[in-house]
Amino acid sequence: MSKQLKYVNIKHLLILMGLTISISIYAQTAKAYYASGNTKYQTGDYKGCIQDNTKAIELDSTNATAYFSRAEAKNQLLDYTGALLDYDKAIALNPNYAKAYLRRGNTKTIAGNFKEAIVDYTKAIGLNPKDASAYFDRADAEAKVEDYKMAILDYTKVIELTPKDASAYINRGFCKEKTNDTKGTCADWLKAKELGSMDANNLLNQFCKG
Repeated sequence: MSKQLKYVNIKHLLILMGLTISISIYAQTAKAYYASGNTKYQTGDYKGCIQDNTKAIELDSTNATAYFSRAEAKNQLLDYTGALLDYDKAIALNPNYAKAYLRRGNTKTIAGNFKEAIVDYTKAIGLNPKDASAYFDRADAEAKVEDYKMAILDYTKVIELTPKDASAYINRGFCKEKTNDTKGTCADWLKAKELGSMDANNLLNQFCKG
């Protein structure tokens, strides 16, 4: 495992060195800075990622992916306000940017703006209806605002797309418990246990005895 991680880091370092040489010797292009920023993000250099994507934006202010990449790095540094502004810009430049809607929704969820997050998740789903993570995240937000029936529908969709997702069964079970569907709750947690979830096993022992 350690050798593999070491290899990956060296690989990223070599790529980054090549990109740096490319930027310094050849024309300073937005694409080169964006690529360099992505590599820095992969190595955990989030400040470097922000700097490179800022330069890419200076060279090409219509680069939606550079705004998105910079937003991702700002999220890692807990600059949620800055991240939201960059997601906003990415979406303004590319209204069909499904992942930007998803990640903006995630950032709004962190801030506790669940209803706004649901709007973003819904947009992401409309653009990419097979993205299980968007349904999962929307279900989580729906549960936060106590819309358990809609959350159950979304967790069910997650299960349709990813049948081995034990977390979806556990969370759907919690929502069913809130709607007084005890039988459905225990059935979901039993399925999660069969999928290997220790949390589900504990829930079954605590709430579904007999």
